[in-house]
Amino acid sequence: MKLTTETLKLQETTLRNHVLQLHQTAQNSKSPQVQQQAAYAYVLYSKFFFDSPHALEMAFFQAELLFDMNQFENASKLYSYVIEKSTPKTTYYEKAVINNLLALESQLPSSEDIDKKRGKSLQPIPFDPAVDRFEKGALIYLKAYPKGDKVANLERRLGYFYYS
Repeated sequence: MKLTTETLKLQETTLRNHVLQLHQTAQNSKSPQVQQQAAYAYVLYSKFFFDSPHALEMAFFQAELLFDMNQFENASKLYSYVIEKSTPKTTYYEKAVINNLLALESQLPSSEDIDKKRGKSLQPIPFDPAVDRFEKGALIYLKAYPKGDKVANLERRLGYFYYS
């Protein structure tokens, strides 16, 4: 049993280090092919080592890679996972909250799209799904960091959506 445990730990460490090395290469080269290889390596890692003590950290790094690849929706899902599974005192929480907002913001409809959807009606319209996700992400930030430097901007953005 001890040998099996040690082997599993060695496999996890080896794959984790390989994935992180691929991620570093992807960051340095900005090559789409290398980014795809690193993204696939993260999928493999999470498939086999989802219960590792490093799984949350790896999910955060995977989100970072996806963000760099402009895959904002997928990055946001992973940032949300990290936020949900951690606390404000953990290492990657604040950065996950902020980067989640950036990923969500990139998916927001334009003012023109909102105006077009609303038309001339003064009746409330339901939030677009992207706006709904942004609101949830913003409220997480506002709750965790009520005196944070992004509070005023987030409140302004939310006010725009609430009163548009």
